Amino acid sequence: MKNLIILTTIFLIITHVSTKSTIEVIYSKAYKNPKDEVVKIISDIEYSLLFDKSKSRFEYIEKMTNEANRNKQFIGKGGGMGVFFVDNQKNISLHQVDIFGQLFVIDKDSFRYEWNLSKEKKKILGYTCLKAIGTIKEYNPMTKQTLTHTVTAWYSPKFPGLFGPAEYFGLPGLVLEASKGSYYFVAKSINLESDKTILSPTKGKKVSKKEFDDILYQTLINKN
Repeated sequence: MKNLIILTTIFLIITHVSTKSTIEVIYSKAYKNPKDEVVKIISDIEYSLLFDKSKSRFEYIEKMTNEANRNKQFIGKGGGMGVFFVDNQKNISLHQVDIFGQLFVIDKDSFRYEWNLSKEKKKILGYTCLKAIGTIKEYNPMTKQTLTHTVTAWYSPKFPGLFGPAEYFGLPGLVLEASKGSYYFVAKSINLESDKTILSPTKGKKVSKKEFDDILYQTLINKN
């Protein structure tokens, strides 16, 4: 009887997660000190990920605290600057970002990580997560070199959609932790009954990834 109750509870949780329209995940930004390998949460630097079965929106949560003001330099470290929007049904991936006072909406549909899945597991917020390593190549016009970026992600297959923080999505589940270099996104809480609306960013000059890179390159050259 006890096992039947447990199985019924698990079934109801999974059904609820897979059918609810909008879910919100709050992530903290963390930093791993290379000297002691200890991962520490950066105070008052948090992000919101809203998603349903087909689309998501990820962005920094503005705060007016002293800690948030002191730690603003860490917002974009490891990713996280601006607004990230994904619509899998329409094959859309957008990044809205402010550069030197000008707002851009960058089409990044062709700029996606390739994932290598692992069987390694760990628990995050009570959910069993699987490990994946993502890689992506990006040309740097300043150095005239092609760089390979690597990210480690932990995702839970219990959630619908293929979403995660910043550009770290496309896995068969929800990314609850992602790290690039010494910086981490770590899921802090999950609201299964969010009443917020998932909106696509509309303000800003619409450009491709290459067009944005060229604009950024020319702007940096002119400033030097």
